[in-house]
Amino acid sequence: MKKLIAALAFIGFCMVTHAQADTTNHKPKAHKPGTYKRLVLTKEQQARIKAASKNYNKKSVKIKGDSTLTPAQKKQQIATLKKEKQKQVNAVLTAEQRKKLQDTKSIKKKTSPQKSKTSPKTKKAG
Repeated sequence: MKKLIAALAFIGFCMVTHAQADTTNHKPKAHKPGTYKRLVLTKEQQARIKAASKNYNKKSVKIKGDSTLTPAQKKQQIATLKKEKQKQVNAVLTAEQRKKLQDTKSIKKKTSPQKSKTSPKTKKAG
């Protein structure tokens, strides 16, 4: 019985250690795979979108790590960077692909839970 308990404790310890190790190395995604799959992209389009995403990720990591910027400045610069990436992606896509992408994003917005702008603490009780 003691051996069984010791073995279970060891296995539990290994699982916790492994789970903690996995959470420390997050890499930004190049792009959301489901978003572009439906567009039937050519190899050239895939390469150009991947390059734009890689550039965006590289710059956003640099902005987020810049301790000289305020959170508001970081947010503004990331938003500008995101718009720049979207322009690059749109330049690669055909009109039909842009329409499909817009439709996909609209569907995702409708089905995903909305983040509330006001926190429960700031709402007034009626």
